[in-house]
This record gives sequence, structure tokens and C-alpha cells, in this order.
Amino acid sequence: MIHKEIIVWSKNNCPACTTVKNWLSSKGFLFEERNIDGPVWSKQDLFKSIPTARSVPQTVVVSEKVFTNLEELRKYLD
Repeated sequence: MIHKEIIVWSKNNCPACTTVKNWLSSKGFLFEERNIDGPVWSKQDLFKSIPTARSVPQTVVVSEKVFTNLEELRKYLD
């Protein structure tokens, strides 16, 4: 199932990030992961995209809303 474009900002060794990604996958949602510990994305990229971000995961349903926790995301997508 595809629900528009979903982006998950994450980092390595983040249990909350893993939980969000696993939940999205279990529901059949396709998403792009933007790992800020990787060679492509950085914290600065996250802050440019979501200036109010203070932690990860940050889940974005493009053109709709930013979710800072799994409960908000579940309510929105279920």
C-alpha cells in the first residue's frame, strides 16, 4: 500500500526509529528512510527539512504532516 510519499528521518541504533519503520512495513506502507548517520543525509539536512526537529524518528507524510511519534502516525494512517 502506498500512502502518498512517506519519509522517515532516522539514525543508527535508534529503537524508536526501528519501531516506526517496522510498523510502516507491517502495514504495507512504502517509505524512504533518511538516516542522518549515513553518508547521504546529515543532521543539518534534517533541520533544513524540519526546523522544529529535536529528535528522531521524524516521519513525514509529504505535503500533509510531520509526526514525531508512532502513536500520532498510527492514528493518522489507520
